[in-house]
Amino acid sequence: MNTQLQKKVVKRVFSLIELVLGLGVLAFGIASVTALLSRSLSTNRVSIGETYTATHGDQLLHFYSARMRAESESMDNWDAWGTSLPTEKVGESDEKTTTEWEQWYGDAIVAYGRSGTSPSLHRIIQKNALGDVEYQAVCRVWRSPIVLYNYSSGNWATETLAYGEAMVLNLEISWPAQLPYARRRKSLFQLEVYNRSS
Repeated sequence: MNTQLQKKVVKRVFSLIELVLGLGVLAFGIASVTALLSRSLSTNRVSIGETYTATHGDQLLHFYSARMRAESESMDNWDAWGTSLPTEKVGESDEKTTTEWEQWYGDAIVAYGRSGTSPSLHRIIQKNALGDVEYQAVCRVWRSPIVLYNYSSGNWATETLAYGEAMVLNLEISWPAQLPYARRRKSLFQLEVYNRSS
């Protein structure tokens, strides 16, 4: 009688359909997490590039400004570093023809190079602590005039300052330098520089 009262223990197993559906949900979850991870790595790379771009853009423009305004008996720095710049941005063909870069600043982490054929064209290489290249950019520097606007007696008047007095330094940084110019990210920076001697 005890054997009749004992309940039969039935082991339930998953059917093939339930197993396939469960594996499908698991595969979808893994694929979603992988896609999010890939997207976050790409966004992180862009963010790092924009940070380097802002840092190097500011540093390069202030380097130009310091060189232009430096007092030197041996050379006129305003002309050598300022008025010698082109009035328009150099094109992609100038970058393609540059094969040699003269390094004018460098250490274990960052190197600044200047094109031998087009002095307003620069290259920046930023490395990490292991020595791997994290960031490569190409910079174009050119000048434009400063235009002042005056409102007097009910009329607007403009005055354009001569390049010997002041100028706007324009800097475009495009990165990563390994890509063709049309596919790179680009940032534009400007700095007004006034001549001390005028």
